[in-house]
Amino acid sequence: LGTAEVEVVSSGDGVSCGLDLRIGQSAAIYTTRMGDDLRGGSCSTLDPALVRASLRPLGVQTREPAVFVVRAFESPHLYLLDANGLIAGYAEREVDPTFRLAGIDRCPGDERLLEWWTDGTLIVREVATLDVVREMSVDATNLRSVHCMDRAGDDVVRAVFTGPSRVWMALVDADDDVIAEGRFSAVEAVGDGLFIAEGGSDSGAGRTVTVHRIDRATGATSDVVEIPAEAGVDNQDQIFSFVASPDRSMVAFESNSYTSGSSDTSGDGHSIESTELIVVEADTGATVARSTRSGDVQVVDWTTEGLVVIGRRGTTVLDPLTFEPLLAEPLAVRWPSHLVDERLVGFDGPRLLSVATDGTDARVINTLADIAPGIVGVLSTPVAVTTDSPTAPAPDPKPFTLPIRDRDPAAAPSAEATATPAAVEPTTEAAPADDPTAVTAPGDAVAPIGGRPDDNGGSRKWIALVALAGTGVLAAGWSALRRAGR
Repeated sequence: LGTAEVEVVSSGDGVSCGLDLRIGQSAAIYTTRMGDDLRGGSCSTLDPALVRASLRPLGVQTREPAVFVVRAFESPHLYLLDANGLIAGYAEREVDPTFRLAGIDRCPGDERLLEWWTDGTLIVREVATLDVVREMSVDATNLRSVHCMDRAGDDVVRAVFTGPSRVWMALVDADDDVIAEGRFSAVEAVGDGLFIAEGGSDSGAGRTVTVHRIDRATGATSDVVEIPAEAGVDNQDQIFSFVASPDRSMVAFESNSYTSGSSDTSGDGHSIESTELIVVEADTGATVARSTRSGDVQVVDWTTEGLVVIGRRGTTVLDPLTFEPLLAEPLAVRWPSHLVDERLVGFDGPRLLSVATDGTDARVINTLADIAPGIVGVLSTPVAVTTDSPTAPAPDPKPFTLPIRDRDPAAAPSAEATATPAAVEPTTEAAPADDPTAVTAPGDAVAPIGGRPDDNGGSRKWIALVALAGTGVLAAGWSALRRAGR
């Protein structure tokens, strides 16, 4: 991998896809040869970290036990990472490129994983070796999700859409017998139970949201909680996910109430008025704690101490029994998905980022050759991985700059506890939208770029240091980049 200086011609205006870059800023650019010129612009760029990761030889970077299970959109589709974010193992599948990995579920005990693909293939894989234990084929036409109910991966439950509106859903077992059917918005297997959310915004304005639990052994169904729409709001949002604690003893979830016509919107023209956080026992469904928060709050993970939640003002960790914040200082970041060894970890695009809970020592700990990988979960017990995959050098962590925070204490939202015990609103603080310092990784760029106006004053020629792979310029295409990197 070397560098070369080339001229790239672009529009002089960022509005028309010109290279509106600052001196020293990095970009990876697709270019087109037009006569003697290479032409490109801001509408044909990739994250430079993604390009560099695509050119690195793929391999195992550590022999330490795996902690994270990571899903990717390209091949490899599955990574196991250690506590420091290094690759402990990975899995690839030769498949028609029109098909992709749709989801991964961890079987109870975390000894096996269940993959499901858009071609209808279900794969049970051993975590310690990443070997395939078995494959099954199902009709993927209306498949919504697949859930592993036992340690061996034999008891598999599928959630299948049963109507053209994709509102009604049926839960089907391995023998194609229907376990339950209804207007379900979320399904999750926790222990020997299936948690199901029914009702909400797609069921009519003001419709109550109900959470059910199905005991897989007995087939008995119990109502866990009902969440009526609040007075004065247009609708009660659906529940879209359940998050289990590390020991699978408790389950957390949230539901939003929203109205129309406010600036603080959910992205679909509605304003999130409040969020109700609920924690229940996994084996009985009994309520452990409930609290109503103002605005939009999302539960993303459990730690050994509490819940990692992301709100409009940033990220904090809450005590699951009192909902009091456990971090001395909330973090103005929205990418973390897990907390391991007192560090919040998550992907921001291809970069795996890590920051201490006190906001110090923020760093890029790895970069995967994938547009948007995501952490599926943290293994309950670290697993030593035995694999024949080649080895590769481990990357050095690189510092990055956390977003600037809004420190106006008057901006802190209010909270009202609706059940046990009194809740304290997380005092997360806002990060400005489109903050250019949100992820700055010194040293992880393709090359610095500078520019000068063209003689005619219309277009702009940019002098770019572009990394080369063999004799090809890196401003090619995503699939070509991946081939060059292998």
